Parts: sequence; C-alpha cells; structure tokens
Amino acid sequence: MRLFLYFCGWLALLGLHSQCGTPDPRSQYQPLADFHTPDDAELFFKNVRQIYYDREEPPNTHITLYRLKKRVKTADTPLINLAIAHNWRFDEAYLVVEPNALAFATGDSLYIDWASPVDSGQYVFAKRSNHHQHKAFALSLYQSIKAQHTLRCQASPLLHTTPQQEALRLTIEDYLRLLGKEIE
Repeated sequence: MRLFLYFCGWLALLGLHSQCGTPDPRSQYQPLADFHTPDDAELFFKNVRQIYYDREEPPNTHITLYRLKKRVKTADTPLINLAIAHNWRFDEAYLVVEPNALAFATGDSLYIDWASPVDSGQYVFAKRSNHHQHKAFALSLYQSIKAQHTLRCQASPLLHTTPQQEALRLTIEDYLRLLGKEIE
C-alpha cells in the first residue's frame, strides 16, 4: 500500500512538472506586424541597398544600424537624419530619428513647424519616443517633403537643402522596401 501511495505521488509530481515546464519559445514573442521584414525584402536590402549605408552593430543588441553614407553629417542649424535599425533576431526593422544637438536645444521635445501655401501645422517629437512614434514622425516629414512644405525648427530652416531631403527620402523608401511595403 505504501509503495502504491509513493507511486501515485510521483505520478502527480510528474504531471505537475510537465504542466509547469518551460513555455514554448515561439509563443513568448509575437512580432509587431508594422515592423516585420519579409525574407525577400531583407535579401534585396542586404544585396542591393546596403552598400549605400554605413553599418554599425552596437555590442549586445542584436541590432544592425544603417545610416545613409550621403547624409549631411555636420550642420550649424537644426538637422534630422534617419537610421534603419534592423533587429535580425526577430526579423523586424525600425526607423530611428536622429536629430542633432541643435534641434533639441530647447528641451526634451522637438517642435517642427510646417507650412504650405494654404495650410500650416506642427509636428512634435519627444526624445523618449517608442518605435511607432519614430516611424510616424519620420513618415510625416517624408509626406511634408513630398508635398514641398516649408519646414522650420526653432525659427531655422529644416531639411531645406536637396542633400538633406534626398537623404531622408532615400532612407524612408529603403525602409519601406525592407518592410515589403509599397512606396507611395
């Protein structure tokens, strides 16, 4: 009888252990659909477009940063550059907004005024923004450049030269291709 009770106890512990085991690693992380990179788009970027970018791999991040080689690197006015952050571990890519120090001279938020002949408005970008906010802000700038809006940051012209606009446009178009999206 005692042996039977030990056996039943052992079976119960075995059953509990199997139910409390380690979870399936595939179910722990669900990729964000907005940032997923299809395999064919990754191959295209790495084989065709990567040569136009400076590549940086920060240690212990599993992310590769790509910055356009033709970007404007020095400026005495506010400037915004973009980087593509490819998280190869999860097959995702993010846009990273990289303003220079002059753009954030007034605090933790960046205020960009835009104007067209018939309308005007303002974009706001906080230093501590998430992936979605970086992407939305960059796409807003892209749409403004396509619509030929005048952009100003702290009363200084922003993205007003062709090299600055081209660097932003090319980076966003390559990013959208990397996500497998249509370019508008």
